[in-house]
Amino acid sequence: MNNKTSERRPVWRPKFWQAISAMVLSAACWGLATVMTKGALLAIPPFLMLTMQLSASIAFLWLAVGLTQQTVHLDKGVTRLALSGVLEPGLSYGVGVPGLALTSAAAASVIGATETALVTLFAWLMLKERLKFHLLVMIAVAMSGVMLITASAAEGVGGGSAVGNLLVLLGTVFAAL
Repeated sequence: MNNKTSERRPVWRPKFWQAISAMVLSAACWGLATVMTKGALLAIPPFLMLTMQLSASIAFLWLAVGLTQQTVHLDKGVTRLALSGVLEPGLSYGVGVPGLALTSAAAASVIGATETALVTLFAWLMLKERLKFHLLVMIAVAMSGVMLITASAAEGVGGGSAVGNLLVLLGTVFAAL
């Protein structure tokens, strides 16, 4: 009997230390990305930087598909799901990278850290998810911090420009969506 379920490969599950290591490396990459991009923007124009970042991401993903011998089915459902890439990285990086060129890495990192709060807010607004009081307090604190950084930059205190901070915030909104 030739059953497709008997032909499936076993699912790989990471060990605890592997999961923790991957989590720490992921956080380090996220933290370094803004600083490294800001440094590279000193020599590379924002839209060339964006093109290079997106091209490297696409190449890496297709390399991973090839190495793992995965089959990619480009049907209507997958194409519709892939449209989320228009928001992030497309629009998110499209306004975020030029914004980073105009502001400080510190301001951009704090603004980018509000993505989780924005995701929660959008889930409530668009998906009608219930929010608990303590979650609302945390969102208010996070968003207040963003407004303080943006306002201080407008006055020349934050090391970046208000336009740069607003572009980074808009990029973060696109990512959260």
